[in-house]
Amino acid sequence: DLLPHGIRQNAVATAEAIVNNVRRLIIEGRPANPKYYERMSRLLDTLVRQRRQEAMEYEKYMRELVELAKRVAAPADESYPHRIDSAPLRAFYDEFKSVPDLSGLDGGIVSEDGNARSPETLAAQVDMVIRQRKKADWRGNTFKEREVRNAISEVILHEPLIDRLFEIAKAQSEY
Repeated sequence: DLLPHGIRQNAVATAEAIVNNVRRLIIEGRPANPKYYERMSRLLDTLVRQRRQEAMEYEKYMRELVELAKRVAAPADESYPHRIDSAPLRAFYDEFKSVPDLSGLDGGIVSEDGNARSPETLAAQVDMVIRQRKKADWRGNTFKEREVRNAISEVILHEPLIDRLFEIAKAQSEY
């Protein structure tokens, strides 16, 4: 209903407008939670490809497109563990869930007793150390950013993962 009258009357134009808006939301959200928005992007690409191959009727396509738009706009509605209740926690959790073997990363994701920690626990630990160490206006300040990165490295020793987590942290509005 919010679309201009000319677009609303044309089914193809309506679908394209929705796809473009969902794609924009995905692009804007990707820095804050790369894994989640990569998944949403693949789902959108699959929907568009199916529609272009005429494998899906328009009404079903629009229903699925609207459902995907809701998921992109409200990631909190996804099924996350109970403790994963904020945008940074969801982003870290998704990042850890994408690592196939958490125990195999340079020993950096293993607890002192030698057992691998869960993605949920790791996300909570990274979030906690960032919240404890970050200073006001830390983004863009080399020294304050280094403190945040060092805090992450106290939980995780794997350098590429530290870099990804730090970039995710920088994109979080809660920090």
